Amino acid sequence: MPYEFALYIHFFGLFALISGFALLQHGGWRLRHADSTEHARMWLGLTRTGVPALHAGLGFLFLSGLFMAWSAWSPTSPWLIVALCSAIAIGIGTGVLARRLRTVQRAIENTPEGPLPQDLASQITEPWPWIVMIGSNGLAFGVLWVMVDRPNLPISLAVVIAFAAVGLAFGTQMAKRPAIAARITD
Repeated sequence: MPYEFALYIHFFGLFALISGFALLQHGGWRLRHADSTEHARMWLGLTRTGVPALHAGLGFLFLSGLFMAWSAWSPTSPWLIVALCSAIAIGIGTGVLARRLRTVQRAIENTPEGPLPQDLASQITEPWPWIVMIGSNGLAFGVLWVMVDRPNLPISLAVVIAFAAVGLAFGTQMAKRPAIAARITD
């Protein structure tokens, strides 16, 4: 019974993680294309709601995963170690994005209504936080594959690295698309 409950919490955490990523990606895309302070505030609000969902999901996944590992699996299983380390990496990556969003929020709070100033547009469209977020999403899909297949260490590492690389490449391509910085003038 405790294992089944932990598995339920694990799936709940997965749902929260996916929801958090969806809010971050959709809100972040819209935020990067906002052309006024009003729109930037609105889309930043949506984007920021994804951070607690994502971090709560990671917490539920991590804690329930630890419980299940110690109750039904060997804590030294290679796939499990790779999955737990990847979850920590996702937490760090999304924590960096959350810090960037707080910085943008402080800047937006001090900006009057109207067209988005160039310096604020540059902060919002800075590519690396969005690349890290989409790379973290790719890493999460790699972990999902590893958790289902439970391969040996080399395959587990190859899978999460490959999925993270695809996420980073996709994020790099998304960041190269023209956003508000190219359309706004002072």
